[in-house]
Amino acid sequence: MVEKIGFVGLGGHILRQNEVFRALMKELGTGDYEFIGLEEGFKAFETGRVYPLTLESFLNSNQKVTAGLSFGFSRYSLTFPETIVPVPKKIEKGHEFVEAADLDWLVGCGGDDHGRQLKILGDYLKERGSKCKVLVANKTMDGDLGGIDGERVNGYVAPFTDTTNGFVAAVSLLANNMLQAYHDAWTNGVPVIVTHFGEDTNFVAFGAGWYGWADLVYAGELDGRPAWKLNEMADDIRRVQSENRKKYGRPIAMIVIPEGSRIEGVNHISENLIDPHRHKKKHPEVLAAEVKEKLATYHNLSAHTMTFTYELRTFTQPNRPYSLRKDRELAIETGKVLARAIREGQDDLESTIWVRGGNVEVGLAPIDLVTRKRFTKYSKFPWYDWETKKVRPEFGRYYDPLFNGGRVELEKLLPRKPQVVNVYSQQMASVGK
Repeated sequence: MVEKIGFVGLGGHILRQNEVFRALMKELGTGDYEFIGLEEGFKAFETGRVYPLTLESFLNSNQKVTAGLSFGFSRYSLTFPETIVPVPKKIEKGHEFVEAADLDWLVGCGGDDHGRQLKILGDYLKERGSKCKVLVANKTMDGDLGGIDGERVNGYVAPFTDTTNGFVAAVSLLANNMLQAYHDAWTNGVPVIVTHFGEDTNFVAFGAGWYGWADLVYAGELDGRPAWKLNEMADDIRRVQSENRKKYGRPIAMIVIPEGSRIEGVNHISENLIDPHRHKKKHPEVLAAEVKEKLATYHNLSAHTMTFTYELRTFTQPNRPYSLRKDRELAIETGKVLARAIREGQDDLESTIWVRGGNVEVGLAPIDLVTRKRFTKYSKFPWYDWETKKVRPEFGRYYDPLFNGGRVELEKLLPRKPQVVNVYSQQMASVGK
C-alpha cells in the first residue's frame, strides 16, 4: 500500500532545505511512497494548495538543486502570539487538512517556535485518531537549538543537538566574505564593521568571529549587562588597528556586531514590523549605518560596513576558503535518517547534528527536546572573553569538524608585511652627516 508524505517548510528558509527533502525521497524511493509539498507552510491548511513532488521537482533547468525550498516557506503560526497554546480553529484546520490530503506522514522543518508547533500538531492528531505521524528536520541558520547544556531528560543529555541545518552555510558565507573584506581594510586603512542576522543568540556571531578572524565581537545575549558604549568601541578599534599595524604592517580591523546586540544610542529594532511569534524585526543594515555614522561624527573614526541578512539563507558564493560541502552533507544525512524513521514507523522525532570527539553525526531525538532554545551562555566551555571582546579558541575546538577541521591562517591570505621607510627621515639623516 502506498504511503503519502507531506513536506512543510516553516519559519525562515535555509540554503539546503530542498536537499533534505530530496535526500529523503531518494532514500525511500517512489514505488511505495507518494510525496506532496505544502505551499507556503501552514498556510496550506487554509488554502489546501500543495505541489505533487518528484525528484525532478527539486531541479532547475541546469539540473542543479536550488536554494531555499521549491514549494515555499511561511512564518504562519498555529499558536497564540508569545505562547505555545494552539489556536483551536487553526489546529483543527491542520487536522482537517491531513485528512483531506490522506497523509500518512507530515515532515516539517523548523526552528524552536515551529518545532514546538509541529510537536503540538502531532499530539493533536493522535488525540483525534489520525493515522498521520509527524517528524521534524531541524533547521535554523542561527544554530540555536538543543536546550541547556548538561540538562538530563529521559536518558538524553543536552545539548540535544549541537547545531542545525543552515548554520554551517551562514557562518561559512560570513567568514569567507570577511576574509575577502580584509583586503578592503588593508587598502583603505579602515576598520570593517560587519552586522548580520542571528536573532538573539551568539552562535553565528561567534562562528563569524572565529573563522573570519574578527578582532572584536560586540556580542549579544547581554542579559543584565549594559549596552556597548560607542566611545569605548572607538577606543577598542583604534587599539586593535595600532596592534595590527605593528603585526601586519597596516591598520586593519574586523568588527562583528550581531543583530541581537545592543549599542548605546543606536536603535535598529522596529516597533512596527512584528512577526507571528511577536518578535520585533531587527535591522542589521540600520545597525551598521548608525554605528558607522556615529563613529565618524562623534569619534572621528571612519569605517566601512558590510551587512548580511537573507544572503546567509540563500547564497552559495564565495565558497572559499570555507567550503559549503559539509552543509550539503548534513542536509543529505538529515533526509536519510528521517527516511529510516519512516520505514521503521517511528514518529515524534526530530533530526539532530552532534559534534563529538572530532566527528559529526546526524541522528534523531524527541521533538520536544531538540526544539528547545539554546544560547551560547549555556555552554560549559568559555567561548567568549567579555574583556577582550574576542571569541576564544574553545569555540573553534568545539565546532572545527564542521569547518574544514579548523580555521585558515590569516597571514596566508593577507599581503606580506611591507617594509616601510620614511624619505624625510632619510633626508634628515643625510643632512646630518
